[in-house]
Amino acid sequence: DNECGPIVLRQGPAGMVTTDATVRSTWRTPTVTSRVDGDVVAVRVDCPALGFVTSVKLVVLVPPDGSIEARSSAGSVTAEGLSSALDLRSSAGSITGTRLTSTTVVADTSAGAVALSWSDDADPTTIQASSSAGSVRVTIPDVPAVTYDVDADSSAGSVTVNVRTDPASSRTLRATS
Repeated sequence: DNECGPIVLRQGPAGMVTTDATVRSTWRTPTVTSRVDGDVVAVRVDCPALGFVTSVKLVVLVPPDGSIEARSSAGSVTAEGLSSALDLRSSAGSITGTRLTSTTVVADTSAGAVALSWSDDADPTTIQASSSAGSVRVTIPDVPAVTYDVDADSSAGSVTVNVRTDPASSRTLRATS
């Protein structure tokens, strides 16, 4: 969780989580804490009330397996080259995923765009991307024999689906904006 700015997630070595917080503060410094509970690592950035904090950029290197939840209250969430199951959320910023190999991704923002793309050798099976106030773009590998059960909707824009669809497919793609 980052209350003060963006989160960047990158692939790291197996069995290890590394964090780096870049703080830009003009008065009171935010608090960065981490906690380990079994195989769950929780990193949290709390902004002090009336702290005049400009930004805290949180970069997290995560292992290739398991699942990842990332929440930003005041910034974007970026996932680069990850294979873990992803649950990415932002209250005030975009969500971007590039070179993903994850099979399951949930990306939701209240104010910003969602842009997700997978590497050519990836095999995504469950994708849910939504934005309350921004565009949604999902780019998946074009594999001739692969179909998706697609539900795409926009309340204020056009919808284009360029993937093979089959409502009986076990692979799902949900995109709303």
